[in-house]
Amino acid sequence: MERSIEQPAERRVAATALARVNSLAELPPAVLERLADALKTQRFDKGTTIVRHNDDSRDVYVILSGAVSVSLVGSTGRSLTYQILPAGEMFGEISAVDGDGRSANVIAEEESVLGSLSAQKFLELARTSPEFALVILHRLARLNRRLTSRLFEYHTYDVRGRVYLELLRLS
Repeated sequence: MERSIEQPAERRVAATALARVNSLAELPPAVLERLADALKTQRFDKGTTIVRHNDDSRDVYVILSGAVSVSLVGSTGRSLTYQILPAGEMFGEISAVDGDGRSANVIAEEESVLGSLSAQKFLELARTSPEFALVILHRLARLNRRLTSRLFEYHTYDVRGRVYLELLRLS
């Protein structure tokens, strides 16, 4: 269940938490303040679906506390969770940038507080803040490299090799 948070104290918590977001930490304080002012803070109970695959929503989310899972469901009904995002991560930039439907389901793995930013405000911030735009470009480049690497591993290593690689990543 989603619950909106509008208390000023929660806004201050959101502004402080943004400075700890992995990819936003290097932004100048003025840009972080603009971002915090534009965020709508929401609390999601464990198990709540935040976005659904192919939804036409475009908001970008910052995980202020908690964790979410990113998954897809195949035509057989089998679900594949391919990422758990902890506090300090973001998601939703791809739909905000390209205007297409969501690329996956995102579900709260535990009670989570997220800041949401409309695509319009996200793109406006990217247009007016070169520092913010560069952060987003870096995030998307890292995502592309990570997914390309995973695709390469999937097609070139047998199951045992992929398990070894995953264990190395986790250690």
